[in-house]
Amino acid sequence: MPYKNVDAPRNKRKEKRGGYRVCTSHTLWLTFRKMKRNIFAKMMLVSIGIIGIQGCSMDTEQQSYNRLEDAKSPYLREAADQPVHWYQWGEAAFEAAQSQDKPILLDIGAVWCHWCHVIDRESYSDEEIAGIINKHFIAIKVDRDERPDIDTRYQKAVQAISGQGGWPLTAFLTPEGEVFYGGTYFPPESKYGRPGMKELLPKVAEYYEKNRDEVRENASKIREHLSKEGESFRTGELTPGTLDTILTQIRQRYDAENGGFGNKPKFPSTTALELATYAWTKDQSDTLKQIVTHSLESMAKGGFHDQLGGAFHRYSVDERWHVPHFEVMSYVNSELLRLYIYNYEIHGIDYFREVAEHLVEYILKKGADTKNGGFYASQDADYSMEDDGDYWTWTVEEVESVLDGETAKIIREYYGVREQGDMQENPEKNVLRIAKSTADIAQEQGLDSAEVEVIIENGSRQMLQARDQRPEPYTDTTLYVDWNSMMSEAFLEAGRVLDRENLTTLALRTLNRIWEEGWHDERGLVHRIGDTPGEDWGLLGDQVFYAKAALFAYEMTGKNQYLHRAKQSLDYALKHLWNTEEGGFFDTAKPDGDTIGFLDIRSQPIQDSPTPGENAVAALALQRYYLLTGEEQYHDKAEATLSRFAGSVGRYGTFASAFGLASAQIIQEPLHILVIGDEDSALWNAAKRAKYPMEVLQRIAPDDSYENVPEVAKSAVKNLQTDGAVALICSAMSCTQPIKNVNEFRNRLSDVRR
Repeated sequence: MPYKNVDAPRNKRKEKRGGYRVCTSHTLWLTFRKMKRNIFAKMMLVSIGIIGIQGCSMDTEQQSYNRLEDAKSPYLREAADQPVHWYQWGEAAFEAAQSQDKPILLDIGAVWCHWCHVIDRESYSDEEIAGIINKHFIAIKVDRDERPDIDTRYQKAVQAISGQGGWPLTAFLTPEGEVFYGGTYFPPESKYGRPGMKELLPKVAEYYEKNRDEVRENASKIREHLSKEGESFRTGELTPGTLDTILTQIRQRYDAENGGFGNKPKFPSTTALELATYAWTKDQSDTLKQIVTHSLESMAKGGFHDQLGGAFHRYSVDERWHVPHFEVMSYVNSELLRLYIYNYEIHGIDYFREVAEHLVEYILKKGADTKNGGFYASQDADYSMEDDGDYWTWTVEEVESVLDGETAKIIREYYGVREQGDMQENPEKNVLRIAKSTADIAQEQGLDSAEVEVIIENGSRQMLQARDQRPEPYTDTTLYVDWNSMMSEAFLEAGRVLDRENLTTLALRTLNRIWEEGWHDERGLVHRIGDTPGEDWGLLGDQVFYAKAALFAYEMTGKNQYLHRAKQSLDYALKHLWNTEEGGFFDTAKPDGDTIGFLDIRSQPIQDSPTPGENAVAALALQRYYLLTGEEQYHDKAEATLSRFAGSVGRYGTFASAFGLASAQIIQEPLHILVIGDEDSALWNAAKRAKYPMEVLQRIAPDDSYENVPEVAKSAVKNLQTDGAVALICSAMSCTQPIKNVNEFRNRLSDVRR
């Protein structure tokens, strides 16, 4: 059964989706028993009646009125046929709730989320449950990728109540949009230690009807809790100890057996690995090298990595990187691409180059608009409600139907394909992983290793061709500015190190498209560009991820347009998002007039979950701009941003790794490689190839006014006379004498790094 086409006419979109896996966030779901120990949860469970009161019967008569058919979000359009009278987030929904004096049922999910589709199929497509919702609630559905500002606030509210976080988020609100109860996935009937929708909905409605004062009092307490988030941040000075605190956590949480950090479920923790990579370039610690290279190798060889297609999945449900959640997210793959590129470049590990090249091919084939520029948001895990990772997994019979006998035998050994597989619902299905080395297989089979490698390469190609004939999970082609900026930076790195101009071209084309379609002088960057442009302007993440990518584009090209765009993005953030009282940035601008629900509560994101913390990225971009231009006010704001959170670093541990990177850029000011010459000069190409992570690289055209050269280099280039390219290697206080020879440049760079 294929997935329904979310862009098809409504009467043709009948299929529903399913699956058994849970879309968790970094805050793991707690059990129902644990929920009862939470003070907010216990108060609400008792009050609503999940503990100890009777429900009430509901009339299920309804009229079919669903307002999602014309939604821009594919996740919302998928729900257009449901019998629930869904509203999109907006004034109309809240006006209806207030005029009818009904509580709001808020559902937040995503097109890639398994359990979002499960709850849609099991509950929101059920006529009886829909009847209860339509009679007693105003129902609002939100796409968390489309509206991260809404998701952030309501996730925090529900976590305060229940200890739960993740998707689908199920929240019950007052008509004004304030949370009084919520959780994540609720089944139709009570099971898994969770109240079922048929039991829960009537009791929530009854509780709201009979206990208005208590509802509003509790909602007010939750609002107060969210409003005090800033009080939990402790300011502090940036010192080497700040960085050491995070690195200590990285060492302590490292899983020496399986790679990565912590236990199951296991996320790739890309910022922690990037910080460890950077720290190694400073002290060549064997421990840090082991943490990074072992983790990257384990991830690449596990089922977390699509062995045939090249992409990485969202996370692993086990600690061994064996069985993943199969959805493919742009932000996961952009950060992993940079990590594999960095560690190939630094350590010369050819396997990491192969992984990076394979990942790039997936993105070019499945995840990018190569003609116009742009990187797609995600690829779903399943293609039908009966699907249990079917697109990605293999049975013994499926392998043997595609390959000849000898090839199938070797492929089964290499990828660990057994009669007893890995999947819960279909245990004969195997997640492909590198289970045995080619050398071991060659020895066992009496073959040459090179011969085995050829067999595996050809067999894998045949399997990929066969898989391409299967029904394919849906790809969300939405172009989000923050995620596109992250992937553009990764492609610039890949283009530089792999010497592939097409990757650089696509990255620059994407950054140009974002600016042309998404920038507004008064509103900053929009969150979504493309065929369905968004209406959510000026979010912090979009401004700072773009600024960071644009600065790197300037470093790679020497073209001032990218430097100027980065400045405009940062200046917008400083004008509209800066916390003038305490420092750092809010995630949204101060509301202009009336706001809906919790959107008037301003948040200052610092934690890496799931993408790098936005205030840390802001500090990285601000300091980078200062290093490239010498404009002190940007350094001052970068330092003030980090000082705002410095006293809380220990609380976040490895989830403050982006903060650690930003701090390192200030505490340990990086080397600045300056090349004066044309873009086709051998010295410039050598400098690009030799750059380490975090080091600053800058090319100045021979006829440039040097206005963007930092102060430390200005005296060195002021009276420079040359008939060819020259390079300078600058530290915080001084620069080398001009260097003209490529070999001399490489030797001097090695000496300075030591």
